[in-house]
Formats: sequence, structure tokens, C-alpha cells
Amino acid sequence: MYRNRSAFQSLVLASGLFASAAALVYVPHYVEFKRTGDNYRASAGYAFIWSPPAADMACRSSFNVYSSTSRCSVRSDLGPAIQTSASFFVFSLGLFAILGMRRPEQGDT
Repeated sequence: MYRNRSAFQSLVLASGLFASAAALVYVPHYVEFKRTGDNYRASAGYAFIWSPPAADMACRSSFNVYSSTSRCSVRSDLGPAIQTSASFFVFSLGLFAILGMRRPEQGDT
């Protein structure tokens, strides 16, 4: 079906796959401050999945609290990252398929 794909189709597919992979590597993080009775949660920004923001700095900037790292933790928020990655993938596949459709020529029936 896609034997005669154009260079532009290949570029669209490659860039979609790259964006999809990048969304899974550069993910949002959140900081959570645990107190007795209630927990607070705030965004800690985006960072690479293998190097999240430091918990003490994120706690200081989000909650203005100087606390031990046992009460404050930083975690990856993978839900939005997976949704973004899947959206890039589906969009690039759809664009790839649309670009692959060709109009019938006059001799074709």
C-alpha cells in the first residue's frame, strides 16, 4: 500500500516518531509535601526522566518550606507524557496516510 511513499511522507513519519519519543523522555514532574492530615502537590516543571529536579529545591520554590526530603518528594507525572506521545503518534500516522492518498489519474478507473 505504501511502497511508493514520498520523501515528504517519510519526513512526516520520522518527525512524528521523534516527537513521540521526546514526549516520553522529557516529562512533567510534580513535588509533593506530606504533612499530617493533608498533602500538598505542585508542579515542579519539565525535566528528563532520568534526572528529576532536586526535592529540596523544588520544595523550597513551590511551598517556601525548608524541610527534610523524607516529607517532600518529586515524582514523574507520566499520564500527560503518555497522552502527548500517543497524540503525536496518531497525528503523524494520520498525516502519513492522508499524504499517501493519491488522486486517480485520467486513465485510471
